[in-house]
Amino acid sequence: MVAAGVGVSLVPEMAIDRNVACRYVRLSDPQATRTIVTAVLRGRSFNRVQQAFMSGIGGKAMLPDGGKSSSASGSARG
Repeated sequence: MVAAGVGVSLVPEMAIDRNVACRYVRLSDPQATRTIVTAVLRGRSFNRVQQAFMSGIGGKAMLPDGGKSSSASGSARG
């Protein structure tokens, strides 16, 4: 929609397409953050390496609707 001249958008810097005639303005707000997630198939458990990675980044299991589950192997609604 931005390229068509009918919208604005917030995008991560890695998504900038320099071949499109859009103007990009860097945000300078130090409180501006973005959330990233990891995904695993429901019913699968993490191996030791994956568990270490999740622990290292402070990962928490979440339900698809955004609610926190009690554990990575807990059942999910939906």
